[in-house]
Amino acid sequence: MSDKPFMTYSALISLLERRGMVIDDHDRARRKLQDVGYYRLSGFWYPCRKFLNDTNGQRIVSDVGGTVLRRADDFLAGTTFNKVFALYLFDKSLRLLMLDALERVEICLRSLVAHEMGSHDPYAYTSTTFINPKWRIPKAGKTLSVWDAWSQKLTAQLADSREDCICWYRAEHHDIPIWVSVQIWEFGTLSKYVSMLNGRYQNAVCKEICSGLRPKDLNNWLHALNLLRNRCAHHNRIWNQSSMPLSFPQSIDYFAQNAPLVDTTRLAGLIAVLWFLIRRMGPASTWLNRVETTLNSMPAGLPNCNMKALGFTAGLHDTFEQLRANPAPAGTASSQTA
Repeated sequence: MSDKPFMTYSALISLLERRGMVIDDHDRARRKLQDVGYYRLSGFWYPCRKFLNDTNGQRIVSDVGGTVLRRADDFLAGTTFNKVFALYLFDKSLRLLMLDALERVEICLRSLVAHEMGSHDPYAYTSTTFINPKWRIPKAGKTLSVWDAWSQKLTAQLADSREDCICWYRAEHHDIPIWVSVQIWEFGTLSKYVSMLNGRYQNAVCKEICSGLRPKDLNNWLHALNLLRNRCAHHNRIWNQSSMPLSFPQSIDYFAQNAPLVDTTRLAGLIAVLWFLIRRMGPASTWLNRVETTLNSMPAGLPNCNMKALGFTAGLHDTFEQLRANPAPAGTASSQTA
């Protein structure tokens, strides 16, 4: 049985006020709670809650590793409902910008993979010839290997697809070549396929993107970007969420110079990687400028809600100037236009 009783909107507003949140317009607050939900918005006001201290004045941790600090129910001074909701809208704007960049990366990578693998075999995605043997052996306790599970899932997706190009091939009883099949691959399907390829083919894809890019770096990025894409696609909060540690290869000047400016476990690191990839695909892109403009619109004055939470460890303007100033070794993909 839940220890959290049901509460009406009016009761929730009163609760927030008792805890110290300033709510100037109750009618607007009620509408926003109806539209978005109390629990969803609670993730945006969570950083504004006070920390719990022990009798010695030390902050109390709630996990074994000592990294998660416990919070009181009461809010810090300066927490207002209007600013919290502005933070929610700010996060939405960031998600849309990330999806814009992720779409470009995903489509370009589909094209590169289809072209590279199709040059060896039009049906390369159905063959184990191009797959690292370690992915073809089931792990302990598993009946299917990673390759078999991936292949079966894609086969089912192709069978169920209603895309015109897939339907035409099925109707004409033709096998589906990779440059057609790849059109319905999800980001996760694509990144998993790249990660399973033999090193020779991974290197070929990396070379198309950037000279000196290593497969382990690309695989790391694709995994992290897929997690970001899933968060954005499901409308989850991203502004202060942590990510898996990103690879910043020091052999590439862009990453060596920008590593001190961003936290590679936060959104700032993902922005740096996305910009690196986008500029390889469209050198004239203005995406980074739009990101900077949006970041500058972040609501000010909310306790603990600042650029550090996004992973920007230096001044925002200086960081973006540095990101813009560092070209990277070009790959074949950089010959495309914006």
